[in-house]
Amino acid sequence: MYRGEKGFTLVELSIVIVIIGLIVAGVIGGQALVRQAKIKGVVTEVEKYRVALNSFRLEYNALPGDFENAQSFWGAGTVTNGDGNRLISAVHMNQVENLAAFEHLTMAGLIEGTYNGVWGGAGEIGVNIPRNPYSQSTSFYFYGDPAPLWGNYSRGNSIVASGFSTNQGYNDYQINVKDAYGIDVKLDDGKPLLGSVVSYNHTGICTTLNIFGASGTDINDSEYRVSNPTDVCSMHFGLNYTFR
Repeated sequence: MYRGEKGFTLVELSIVIVIIGLIVAGVIGGQALVRQAKIKGVVTEVEKYRVALNSFRLEYNALPGDFENAQSFWGAGTVTNGDGNRLISAVHMNQVENLAAFEHLTMAGLIEGTYNGVWGGAGEIGVNIPRNPYSQSTSFYFYGDPAPLWGNYSRGNSIVASGFSTNQGYNDYQINVKDAYGIDVKLDDGKPLLGSVVSYNHTGICTTLNIFGASGTDINDSEYRVSNPTDVCSMHFGLNYTFR
């Protein structure tokens, strides 16, 4: 006697399709929540460092890292003195005042953690640099180039969100371009080369205009290349000035 095989009914197939759709929607929604949490984490940390820097300046009439009398407060051999030139003089991540800034802020009780102010050959999370909530591969470090930044911006102090696999720090691009735009919108004007937040990549991606060739009205017209989802940036957050 022939016995036909029983297949799925239309109702059963519809239920399966609905379940698959719910799973896909849940995964996409979860990814969006993770992305927003990363962006919010960076925004929160940047604001924390801005408040800490201003509080330090009010208390000691100096900038963390640049504080030339740090040892008078916390002991010789315990902390590093800066040179007192009103800049956290650090272009690369491995510079003395850059690392001393985190050390001074923790000694003053203005940020959590303990940092030793010593380079030791690498950026070490929780030892000489803090973790950036964006990812396991990112950190923050201070930047206070005594020369005008990239020839177009007044000198000042900023904190950089970037990677830490090189001594330069800012050359280790880690912030996805869409996330960089999201952070910029929350903290500034959404323009990569204007305001208190500047984003860039030395190889000319991430933004529509390479920051090293930018000038005049071109800077105003630059946009984030959000249509290129693989682009990555480093980000400067002005702590006591705007870039333009």
